[in-house]
Amino acid sequence: MASLAGKLAGALAGGGLSGTTPATFADFVTTLRDELNAVEADSARHLWVPEPSTVTLNAGNLSQINESWGGARHLIQATAANQPAWVTSGGPNNRPYINLQDTGRFMLATALPSIPDANRVGMYMVGAVAGSSGVQRVLAESLNAANGAVQSFQENTSNRFAFQGTIFTGGAQTLSITSPARDTAWHLFAIRPLDTGALGQIDGATVTPNYAGSDTLDDQTQMRVGRNTVSAGRVALVMLVHNPTAAKDAIIRRRLRQRFRLAT
Repeated sequence: MASLAGKLAGALAGGGLSGTTPATFADFVTTLRDELNAVEADSARHLWVPEPSTVTLNAGNLSQINESWGGARHLIQATAANQPAWVTSGGPNNRPYINLQDTGRFMLATALPSIPDANRVGMYMVGAVAGSSGVQRVLAESLNAANGAVQSFQENTSNRFAFQGTIFTGGAQTLSITSPARDTAWHLFAIRPLDTGALGQIDGATVTPNYAGSDTLDDQTQMRVGRNTVSAGRVALVMLVHNPTAAKDAIIRRRLRQRFRLAT
């Protein structure tokens, strides 16, 4: 029987723990969770994907997206005027997506359970910015209920991709990305905390500059998709992963590349 180390080496080489692409959404959810947890127990924390089996609709808009890894920390929007649209196709690899189509459309998951070593939780998102000029547009952000945003992906007022993290001594740091240039295509965005500092990534490539400083991340107690002040863009997946090492990152990128046909 192949050793776990051998399986993980295969994952890093592109073979993964399974040689096949998961056939269904349920297979994708299970395969990604099990492969991450095989590297380190309890790595797969939270996953939200707007698939037909996960969404609750109100006149075509989203009132709820169930969490797919079984934590029951669902994205919810009870107010009809604030519910984003659910688009059933046309996303990456023709998948469904959340359309944060105008001001005030957002969803919130609350009471995320506290975990040990909270400053090592990374955030991944498959999304596309709106591409309008001169406006800050937040697609997704993890939050601490007491202290505000912890990690976020956004388009800033200078028309660039931007990452923000309050995971360092001295408070928030924002990375405004000049390369690649901001566009409206679908991308995989990631923030990966390290022992010191963190990496911001677009489609698996580390952006420059990196986050610097010592980790002081608050526990992430909420997840918000969109923000209630501006329209934002489109989101097809959001997840939180504990301690996203290189081995776990390789698994995530491979499985999301299979699912969404992204250039990761």
